[in-house]
Amino acid sequence: MENYFCVSLPAFEDNYIHILVNRQKSACLVIDPGTSDPVIDFIESWSAREASSGGPLQLNGVLMTHQHSDHIEGALGLKAVYNCPLFAPQGHRAQIPFADSYVSEGTVVELNGFNLKTWEIPGHTLGHVGFWEPNRKWFFCGDTLFGLGCGRLFEGTPEMMFRSLGRIRELPENTLLFCAHEYTEANLKFSMDQNSGLDYEFLATWIQKRRGAGLPTVPTTIEREKQFNLFIRANSVEEFARLRAARNQFKDLVSV
Repeated sequence: MENYFCVSLPAFEDNYIHILVNRQKSACLVIDPGTSDPVIDFIESWSAREASSGGPLQLNGVLMTHQHSDHIEGALGLKAVYNCPLFAPQGHRAQIPFADSYVSEGTVVELNGFNLKTWEIPGHTLGHVGFWEPNRKWFFCGDTLFGLGCGRLFEGTPEMMFRSLGRIRELPENTLLFCAHEYTEANLKFSMDQNSGLDYEFLATWIQKRRGAGLPTVPTTIEREKQFNLFIRANSVEEFARLRAARNQFKDLVSV
């Protein structure tokens, strides 16, 4: 079994809460807990199952990518139960005043054998960050990038998001992208409606089988997104802005 792995817990209608586990240390980190209940359930189930070998699972930190409630509202509950430190973006200090530490470009959070380097990737919000774990090639992108899509521009500009996606695009192709929502199927419908000339048939079959079985399409990979994600494939800010405007108005699941 892998000593280091990540579990993406479903929450609400389409969120994911990511738990990074070091099995050897019986310790974990949490990213973007919109609610505490699934995390507590996971930790308690693990601890009961592994009590005779590794002992109870310790939660040693909570990281947040931005200030939206579906990413932060479980943080204080987890701190109350596990007395763990909370890390939030410096750019959202005013909106997340209860964090213990604030991270900005280049800040590295070192816990449980994980080394999470902070990237500032604005667009969805002005202070949005992502976390890059180079040893395992994991990138936690919050609401900046989704399977076949990207986040809405609630605060940022098309220029900001275009640059942020361009940075992510340069990661190694085998990087696993842990986004915070299950939007891939909705974004597939939009992508196929754009007459881009890309062949989505095989990917569509895979997505539909996964979702039909109640399985996630997250994480995705840089390789897949570079091949099929129209937003990360955009060659200019103008092309990106046109796509984002079209996605906002798309007839199916326009809230993505």
